[in-house]
Amino acid sequence: MLDGLHDIDWASMEHAYGSAEEVPALLWALRSPEADERRKALDRFYSAVHHQGSVYPPTAASLPFLFELAVDGATPDRAAVVALLVSIGQESLDRDFEEDGTETEYYPPTGCAQAVAFLRERGAQFAELARDPDPDVRLAAIGGLGLFLDDADRAAEVLRARLAAERGIAARLRIVEAAATLALRLPAASHQVTEWLAGLAAGGGER
Repeated sequence: MLDGLHDIDWASMEHAYGSAEEVPALLWALRSPEADERRKALDRFYSAVHHQGSVYPPTAASLPFLFELAVDGATPDRAAVVALLVSIGQESLDRDFEEDGTETEYYPPTGCAQAVAFLRERGAQFAELARDPDPDVRLAAIGGLGLFLDDADRAAEVLRARLAAERGIAARLRIVEAAATLALRLPAASHQVTEWLAGLAAGGGER
């Protein structure tokens, strides 16, 4: 678990409050059996490493380890870790690209481009997380389908299947939102998703 974590020179990177040398301890704490320790680590990660949505180099460097925690069934509070992954990806997309689709240039550089690349390489795994037995994990992962899965047909298929299977209003609303995100992001998905959503709006049920 978390192989290679201590091979990274975290102290050479900075988050919102200075040196990122605390990041390994925060990641290990997210796997702690103590709920209070996990909560404090997650709060600190959001406040320092993902401060107000910012994506720093150590934020991006944390992603492989966060993903390892997210897909490990032995990790407590997996849904919170998945939600953190999706938040980092969403903020990276929002901050890293201009409205015309060109990449934003920052100095000093951020970790946005690295974060987006990493998460899109693992887009298919968000499809698996969206079918997880834990409903909270499914709810957290659904947004990742619209943001990171580049296989338009598979993303649309999984979203349609999830809408047919889910009964909770929060999950169903998030599925529709993810479908709209997918249609806007991938032209290949636009037509089928638009037809599907139009059918739902017209009372076409869950198909």
